[in-house]
Amino acid sequence: MIKIKRLNNLKILKEKKLNIQRNEVLTLVKELDKIKTINERLKNILANVKKKKITNARDLSDTNNFNIKIIDQIHVSDNRIKFLKEEIKRSRKNLGNLMQHKKVIKNKIDYLTRLQIDKIEKRTEENIPNTRKP
Repeated sequence: MIKIKRLNNLKILKEKKLNIQRNEVLTLVKELDKIKTINERLKNILANVKKKKITNARDLSDTNNFNIKIIDQIHVSDNRIKFLKEEIKRSRKNLGNLMQHKKVIKNKIDYLTRLQIDKIEKRTEENIPNTRKP
């Protein structure tokens, strides 16, 4: 009985960790989607800036500086995407491990409760006096 209670408490803790890990995965996926859309927008901005005609040196210098800043931001967002993909992979692996641990604990609880029920049934069978059938 004590072992079952301990396993139930452990199961509750694993579920709590599992929920935290699920939230982490969802947050990382949302962040990845945001960064991907930002990256696409930056690429569209860069493509639109290059199409404009430039007539004087000052405008050329300004557009080149702007293009450099946009390209830097694109590189930053690309690196962020790579990082988030690695984090999502790690987080999903942890989530899978937690799910396996929870499954093992559930199987142990089921096994121990089944043993306890069988023990109780056996005890009650032994306590019931045998009746003769005529």
